[in-house]
Amino acid sequence: MRWTRLSFFYLVGYLTLGGLGLLFAPALALKLLGATGIYAPVLVRFMGALLLALGILVAQIVRHRAEAL
Repeated sequence: MRWTRLSFFYLVGYLTLGGLGLLFAPALALKLLGATGIYAPVLVRFMGALLLALGILVAQIVRHRAEAL
């Protein structure tokens, strides 16, 4: 479980940072991600909130060392 747990830190990192970026600075985050289209700000912020929620969920799995998950 040790290596699996360590690999989840990468997942938590990019989900949380990506979610925060899309939630609080959507234009800058999309520019950094290389998006060329024009997206509705509500959709981008919703996707940021979704990524942040997934990041928190995975962080809790890592924190509680839930091997079954």
